[in-house]
Amino acid sequence: MNDPTLLSQTEAVKVLAKFFKETQNREADLSIHEDICFPSDEWLHIGSIKLHPRFIDASEEQITPLETALRFGFFDCACRKSEDVTEGIKKLLKDKFRSDLNAEDWNKAENNIQYSLDEIARAVVRTGLINPVLDALTLELLPFRRPTTLVVDTSAVLHGGLDFAVRFLCPSARIKIPAVVQMEILNSSDNYFRLRRTSKHKLSSLSRALYEHAKSQGGQRAIIRLELQTDTEIERTKQGSDPLRGVIRADEEEKSLGLERMQRSFADRLIFETTRDQLEYLPPDHRVMLMTCDQGLARMSLSEGIQPFFFMATKYSQISGQIFTGTNFHPFSDEMFSVSLTSLLWELAVTFGSARLVTKDGKGKFEIYAIGKDIVWQPFHSIQDLLWVDYQIPSRETQLEKAEPAERETIKREVQATKERKAPEIAIVKTKRESIKKVKKKITSLKSGSYSISFATLLQLIEALQSKQSLAWNDCYDLLSIRSEKHLDEYRRFLLAGDFIGEQEGIIKLKDNFYNFWNNLIALNLNEVAISLRKIESFNRFINYLSKNRPTNKQDDLPIGKKAFTSYIILAEICGLALKIPEQGVFSTLKQPSPSNFAQMAWSTYQKLRKGEDYILTGDWFEELASHYSVHPWHAKHLLEQTRGLGLLERFVEGSTPETRFEKHALNIIEVIDGRPLVRKIKLYHGDFLISGSASVSLRIEKRGSWD
Repeated sequence: MNDPTLLSQTEAVKVLAKFFKETQNREADLSIHEDICFPSDEWLHIGSIKLHPRFIDASEEQITPLETALRFGFFDCACRKSEDVTEGIKKLLKDKFRSDLNAEDWNKAENNIQYSLDEIARAVVRTGLINPVLDALTLELLPFRRPTTLVVDTSAVLHGGLDFAVRFLCPSARIKIPAVVQMEILNSSDNYFRLRRTSKHKLSSLSRALYEHAKSQGGQRAIIRLELQTDTEIERTKQGSDPLRGVIRADEEEKSLGLERMQRSFADRLIFETTRDQLEYLPPDHRVMLMTCDQGLARMSLSEGIQPFFFMATKYSQISGQIFTGTNFHPFSDEMFSVSLTSLLWELAVTFGSARLVTKDGKGKFEIYAIGKDIVWQPFHSIQDLLWVDYQIPSRETQLEKAEPAERETIKREVQATKERKAPEIAIVKTKRESIKKVKKKITSLKSGSYSISFATLLQLIEALQSKQSLAWNDCYDLLSIRSEKHLDEYRRFLLAGDFIGEQEGIIKLKDNFYNFWNNLIALNLNEVAISLRKIESFNRFINYLSKNRPTNKQDDLPIGKKAFTSYIILAEICGLALKIPEQGVFSTLKQPSPSNFAQMAWSTYQKLRKGEDYILTGDWFEELASHYSVHPWHAKHLLEQTRGLGLLERFVEGSTPETRFEKHALNIIEVIDGRPLVRKIKLYHGDFLISGSASVSLRIEKRGSWD
């Protein structure tokens, strides 16, 4: 075994690919471990994983299809029967307790064991391998076609409802998490660590510790994942005090009434009051729903006039003996989405303390640890989603050296059989070697060129490829408004240069960079879109040239062809790398300052432009930030809202008729409508870009707090 190493999910994919490369049939057993409740060297077997890599060509390295399979969910997860897992938990607790057990202890432990078993199913739901079972009344409202506020309770966080909403209902769903939800999860965490530090354990306390561990750590990870690893915006509500304090607090003169017993429902009442408060701040046609799988809270919501977003809690008995795949259909469209294998492993490891994959012969292991006696947590672990990984990947040669004499002959026969099976493939590789060299030479020449294309047409082509997955170039004439073979070849060479596609006998084959580019376009993740586009050598040269020559004009000695200049400006604007300002030129916008630094830039720019007036032109403010500070309007817009949220700045706007002399001052952006990315040209001086649906032509900025 190696020394444990901190790895992110992305880094772990490379190690897992090597692990499965040396694993027969690409299959391994899946287990979990809790270091306090289970003996140190014993694991709870909960299922098995079988990887299904897609090998396209015998000349292709095996590691690439394996990494693709891990990232995009090309695997099956088979769950053990519930009775087998239950017996496994009981055996491990017995082995840890190592004492005579009485009936009373067993009775107290039975429920906690069942609850712990169900936490496995809830972890699977949170990853997205299976979806919550929704109430029919709720289901008919989905997907949301207008903004809807969802206030989630603790059960929604623990049982995967929150993850479902973030995954499939945002951005129409606006998530609000009451502070009391965090408090309830933190209370479970405190219970677990109190039991963890206890020197003397009973069977009942061990089973309780296992349940509290899974509930608290799984719940905290769900909220941390939402805060740090998604683009979803959530709001903390202001409901922090007890709305029933005067009603429920026991009167000193009427202690006999015993009203203090109602304290157990305080948390639910606080969550409901948070939901009801939203109705006061929002317009009447804005729907507010309380997401829960708690029947009591759902009934209370109905009785007080608020519609619940109700779903059924998933139990392990519902997934017992079932097989789930990492690639599934989107519940509200004909598209597909995937769950990476590392997402499942990371979720199980955090929920129960550690998880592992082990080969059928027990000689290969991949273990992930989130908590332990010698593991110290740091904030950057959660921010970067890092866990401790320990692995053992024995090759066939290593197995042969360590094997007993009786086993060596078996291993030698397996190695020989593998060589014989691959002999025809090796022969094909040798005969294709020269042709492969020619293809690589051709691709190298492709990457050095520049391309004059319409990004709107490119989006049509990319959308068609994403939908059909496989397409011949001749079919593209019917999909696009292109009739010239030379013009179509321009798009073909562009996609080949960026390693978005490959070709096989005239058929277009999609590559990883294509899927990354498409997914990031849909998510409006401009930084990742820029990374994908900069893999095109000529576009990367163009961006580097812009950064050194500010401003740049078409008459300059450009590193690309003059015909491609306009196309590349649009590409750069779309992914936040440049802005064209009429009569000045093209400015690179590569900087993305922190909110605190941006606050200083925004304030200085406002002071510079105001010239004694309270309001300045919004477009003038955007362009000055781009030309002077290299900040793109897209990022400036979002950074301004962040500074408001941090209490650094406040902005005020006024609407009026824009002056016609600024009509040429426009910016190309991407919008996603009904799941489709589209190009839109916005007028910076109209002001509707700063605040959607509002003619924010003029802007006033005020400092908040004390900062310089």
